[in-house]
Amino acid sequence: MWVHHDGFQQVVKQAWSSEAADHPMFNILLKMKAVKSALRTWNKDVFGNIFTKIKEDKAKLADLELKMSSGPVLDTVDENHLNLHQAEKEELKNLYLLEEIFWKQKSTVHWLVEGDRNTRLFHSVATEKQRRMSIRFIDLLDDCRLHDLPDFKVATVDHFSDLFVTGNTLLSPDLLHVIPSIISQEHNNRLLQSPSLREVQQAVMVIPSNEASGPDGFSSSFFKACRDTIGADLHRATEFIFQGGSFPRAVTATLIYLIPKHAAPKAFSDFPPIGLCNRLYKIIANVISPRLSLVLPELVSP
Repeated sequence: MWVHHDGFQQVVKQAWSSEAADHPMFNILLKMKAVKSALRTWNKDVFGNIFTKIKEDKAKLADLELKMSSGPVLDTVDENHLNLHQAEKEELKNLYLLEEIFWKQKSTVHWLVEGDRNTRLFHSVATEKQRRMSIRFIDLLDDCRLHDLPDFKVATVDHFSDLFVTGNTLLSPDLLHVIPSIISQEHNNRLLQSPSLREVQQAVMVIPSNEASGPDGFSSSFFKACRDTIGADLHRATEFIFQGGSFPRAVTATLIYLIPKHAAPKAFSDFPPIGLCNRLYKIIANVISPRLSLVLPELVSP
């Protein structure tokens, strides 16, 4: 939603240039942190609450139209009033677009485009989604039923922590000798080749703009809209990984999101989990994915 505002790019450019580090990964993380802080301040001071602004602009427009209609005949209406009236209408139109985008993001409806005043539909879908995904109680395996949010939190963490913990798996070094070497040197060189700036940009553009963000809060819309500002640093960070660098934990952090199977979930088995990774991690994965697709037919039997 922010990317549609005129002042957004300037805020990002200023914040992005204010921080720097020698380490490519820490550099981009530091810059993203600075941008997040700047956007929070900008959202509060400049962007504001769009719903309040719509009410204020509608009141201003109504007041202005009242003054114009109660004044002289239309031919002699002050040109300043006409210009002000047109400016207020344009501002209200932009606010309506932002409101529509807001509710579209909440509703995650992908098959309608912005700008067609689908606000009511997006609002109703978002409201229904919130109602459908509400958890009223959880039944545990020991026939205990939980109703309180603090109990929900503890039980959820315990359940999925146990689910995602793996035991100690020992692999004998002798077994590696029976695994044939299938990847050719040519394929290996292609997999390890340092990515171009264009490859990284393509990896950004294939991510859906309205896809849910990861723990860092940055959506793919941010990376797409600000690619001219952040492109060089993003490319350096991606090159660093291909040169053997490791991911900081801040990049590999993942949100576990629970998706209810039906409208009345009541047990943890009704919530198949999905992982929401940070966009930086997903962009680098998208650089690797097309390369792997070239060698997978050699590795996987038909």
